[in-house]
Amino acid sequence: MRSFHLEPKKARGVIGVKFSHVTDTTPQSLVLQITDGKNLPKADPFHLSDPYCTITFNGGTKKEWKTKTIKETLDPVWHNAYFTFPLPAGEEAEFLSSSEAKIDVWDWDRIGTDDHLGRLTFTGAEILKLCEKSTETQALGLDDEALKTIEMEWKRLEGTPKASEFKVSEERGRTTPVNKNKWAGVSAEEVGIGGGG
Repeated sequence: MRSFHLEPKKARGVIGVKFSHVTDTTPQSLVLQITDGKNLPKADPFHLSDPYCTITFNGGTKKEWKTKTIKETLDPVWHNAYFTFPLPAGEEAEFLSSSEAKIDVWDWDRIGTDDHLGRLTFTGAEILKLCEKSTETQALGLDDEALKTIEMEWKRLEGTPKASEFKVSEERGRTTPVNKNKWAGVSAEEVGIGGGG
């Protein structure tokens, strides 16, 4: 799981996202998991936000590509928010490399139009890299909660690590920062784990 700053730059907050390329099913599939949000903006001056996310994949969207709405919070946690996209047989890598995924974060309103809080956009190259990193961390026995704890421990107020400056020790199952001075807003292409990015 990785945390990404919302776009545009004026948008506040981060969303936890994980991509996985599942190869042991027919057809193979891309699985997107949305885990949580941190420090999301308030759209209403008198109440906290009621956030939910919608997904657009390769320009298309479906009603079921939506998380649950979490009421009255700026730090939502979405349990079991998994979205599966089947991949064309024999063309999985090419399909993924040319794909695009967008995650829009909204504040649900009982009356009127829901407020847009921000957006994450992932290119095919970014999706492939995140899938690769997901496979690597899984092979090392690091679960999502361990990675989340690592990021929260080392992040600064302005955001999560700019580049994956974490060194993973397979023998001890521990992670330590290689260079904890490189912090700023994160973009998907700059994220990774192990070997300094």
